[in-house]
Amino acid sequence: MTTTSYGKLGGYELYCQVLGNPKYIVAPMVDQSELAWRKLSRRYGAQCPILRQRLLAAAKVVENHCDAVDLNIGCPQEIAKLNTLRQHLSIPATAKFRVFPTVEKTVEYAKMLERAEQRGQNTGLADWAKIRAVKEAVSVPGFANGNILFQSDIAACLAATGADGVLSAEGQLYNPALFHGLGIPSSPTPLSNLEEKGETKHDEYMSDAPPPSGVKGHLFKITRPGLAKELDLRERLGRVKANPRKIAESDNDEGKIKWEGWDQYEDIVKEMKARMQRDEEADHSH
Repeated sequence: MTTTSYGKLGGYELYCQVLGNPKYIVAPMVDQSELAWRKLSRRYGAQCPILRQRLLAAAKVVENHCDAVDLNIGCPQEIAKLNTLRQHLSIPATAKFRVFPTVEKTVEYAKMLERAEQRGQNTGLADWAKIRAVKEAVSVPGFANGNILFQSDIAACLAATGADGVLSAEGQLYNPALFHGLGIPSSPTPLSNLEEKGETKHDEYMSDAPPPSGVKGHLFKITRPGLAKELDLRERLGRVKANPRKIAESDNDEGKIKWEGWDQYEDIVKEMKARMQRDEEADHSH
């Protein structure tokens, strides 16, 4: 379903009629929001992964294929022109931004964005009280982004902020199943509960050819608990050089992506799994 069925909707009409009241959202992230990761995130419960910032020319390319365009204006090096997009696109434009040091300035800025007037700002930890103040001051749907690391944080954030949904960036990178109910367990979870068919996931997601730096970045984050202990594997992962290239070994293979050096990633992950199983068995024996 797209917005063309309804016209150019906004506010709660867009949120309810088109997007389906999403509550669990993957925040837009620089170099970490590629299509393969968004597909994986959606599989594990993220209802509405958001495309990272694109300027008007790129937004025009996708406007007939999506419900809305979201701008990540939380990075200080970026200046988002939300008003430009709203004037020139046939679909709605939404925005994510960071809070200011004071509630008053944060609310004022949110109202500017509600009128689609302009620019992004500064870094810092999420302040749920300020998010609640913003939510109470504007009449459009609002999502809370920040401090979502564990599954228990989701309900706490919604209760504290009154937001319509939550976004997770860093927390979801470390645990792509954050919204699936696995969370980050306080006690070890049996590996059998977390296993996937690696070959299937590789074929499904890596065929989209995400940037090599993105792949390595995701692996560093997902395996961080293990890498903190297995320093040799961390060093090996840092040295991997893998690049995608198209192959056409047969008519059926035409256009497929094959990764040079992918076997190095697989060897490291398999070794990490073997060591985790060893440690888990050792813990159970005591």
